[in-house]
Amino acid sequence: MIGNWKWNATLASVGFAFTFLLSMGRNVWTTTLTRSLTSALVFFLLAFVIRLLFGLVLNVSSAGNPHDKQDSQEEVNDDKASGHHFDMSTPDEEAELIKMLAPNAPETSEFQPLNAPKLTKKADMDPEYMAQVLRQMSEE
Repeated sequence: MIGNWKWNATLASVGFAFTFLLSMGRNVWTTTLTRSLTSALVFFLLAFVIRLLFGLVLNVSSAGNPHDKQDSQEEVNDDKASGHHFDMSTPDEEAELIKMLAPNAPETSEFQPLNAPKLTKKADMDPEYMAQVLRQMSEE
C-alpha cells in the first residue's frame, strides 16, 4: 500500500466535513452527525481500497523500510517465478522463414478442386410409409 493511515484519516475527515455541511441545513443535528460519522467511516475504508489499488498499479514494494530490504528482494524473485513478469520479445523465426522460402521445396501440381460425391435421390417411397415415419418421429 502507498502511504499510511494519515491519508485514511484525512480522507475520512474530508468526507465527514462535506457530509456535515451539506446535511446540516436539512436535518436535525443528531441525524446530521450520524450520517457524517457513517460517511467518515465509509471514506476511511475507501481510502484503504484506493491505497491498495495504487500499490498494485504502481507495483511499489516496501523499499523505504530498511528492515525489509532482503524481503523485498525475495519478493521480486518470487514475482518472476509466479508469472507477474513476462517476456514481450518475439522469438527469432528467421530459420523457419528461410526453410519456407527455400527453392528446394517440392513443387506442387496444378490446383485440383475437391470432387465430392454427388447426392442421390432415393427411389420414390410410398406416401403412407412416409406418413407412418413422421408419426413415429413426432411421438418420440
